[in-house]
Amino acid sequence: MDPDEEYVRRRRWSRDEKRAIVEEAATSGNVIGTAKRHGIQAQQIYRWRERLFGPTEPAGFVAVS
Repeated sequence: MDPDEEYVRRRRWSRDEKRAIVEEAATSGNVIGTAKRHGIQAQQIYRWRERLFGPTEPAGFVAVS
């Protein structure tokens, strides 16, 4: 490790904190902005959402006549 680098300890998020962040992202419609505000990656919010609420259903196909 480079002496100029500072070790950053992993942050532990409670289930309630995760749920609040996921809900904030959902209501604001801005996952990236929410992630930046909390100092995490946007992918983390997607992972938490899936773990808290289960996988989302993929979009289906609709017959076109």
